[in-house]
Amino acid sequence: MARLFLTYLLFIFPFVSTAQSNETAQKYLENTLGYKIHTYKSSGKDTQVIIYALKFNNCTLNYNIQKKTKREIEQFTVRIGLNGLSKISMNKTKEGNYVLRLWTKGKSIIKEYADGNLVHEASQTIPMKRADLKALKYLEILTNTCKNNH
Repeated sequence: MARLFLTYLLFIFPFVSTAQSNETAQKYLENTLGYKIHTYKSSGKDTQVIIYALKFNNCTLNYNIQKKTKREIEQFTVRIGLNGLSKISMNKTKEGNYVLRLWTKGKSIIKEYADGNLVHEASQTIPMKRADLKALKYLEILTNTCKNNH
């Protein structure tokens, strides 16, 4: 019985706890960053960004976004391969807004437009209502997990 318990502790428990912590991180980020409306000034223009459902699927972060300025509306889906990210940070912009910034050296960030056009980006900015170090930490944990599994 003691051997069985030790086997569980050494071999099975680490995988269970990692899976649970990844699920907790994903749920936190989905609830914190998804379904949000952000209004701010960008380059002197009033901009409204609506982020719809944020979902994780096989180390890919997906979310639909609508960006409105006074004259135009832009809609697209963002797909971010977490294992291809090179840097993640949280910053306060000149205008006083908080953002998560994600960078890649390859083609791990893609904007997909409704007409099927794909645009590869070197970086992506996710607006936030306030500074959230827990969101930053969870995103780093998920990114490291994906890099270690691929």
